[in-house]
Amino acid sequence: MVRLFGLLFAAALVLAGCGATDDDCTRAGDKLEMCGLTNSQPGMCDTAVDQCEADCINQHTCEEISAALTGTQNAYSACDDACH
Repeated sequence: MVRLFGLLFAAALVLAGCGATDDDCTRAGDKLEMCGLTNSQPGMCDTAVDQCEADCINQHTCEEISAALTGTQNAYSACDDACH
């Protein structure tokens, strides 16, 4: 649970800029904000893990992401876990 929560917030770091993956990372950051799951810490989306997490966020609903944060195993949590 704590790991997943940390991973979600690491994915929120995509707001700072992602180089070639900027569109995916920006969309993921925007989606987290829309879901009410934002993080104010600056960071970079410059690793394969960051890209994978951004892809997971973009592919799943706010409800799935939020549920995963409360410990519910679902498609989003499986996707996020596969990034590591």
